[in-house]
Amino acid sequence: MRLVSNADGELWYATGDVQYDTTHGAACEEITINATDGGEDLQAMATDLVNGVVDQLAEQQEGE
Repeated sequence: MRLVSNADGELWYATGDVQYDTTHGAACEEITINATDGGEDLQAMATDLVNGVVDQLAEQQEGE
């Protein structure tokens, strides 16, 4: 699963190849969810997912 955001702040979930999103200028972070993942694992992965996108958006804004 991927969380994707563009510079306008629009967020969406996606599946598939992360290369498409990064090639087209979007901030994108991905995780793999397993059926055996517990609540704490899912919460940590969700936090990492959001923080990764936030960090990428900040880097893109610094580069402008």
